Amino acid sequence: MKSNNQAEKIKDVIDSRGIKSKFLAGKLGVSEAMFSYLKNGQRRWQPEQVDKICLVLNMERKDLECS
Repeated sequence: MKSNNQAEKIKDVIDSRGIKSKFLAGKLGVSEAMFSYLKNGQRRWQPEQVDKICLVLNMERKDLECS
């Protein structure tokens, strides 16, 4: 499923960079609990959330697309 692969890629980038979930939750305007659900693939990322996380992580959206 596309969204799970996307969630896995986002999680990998966040973990590899050591960015705190609290910081990213604030940038996305969601609670830490909701961010945890998103990061772990338990909730689906909305397109605007993907755009925001890409901006914060200094990434292109295409970097998160499935091969």
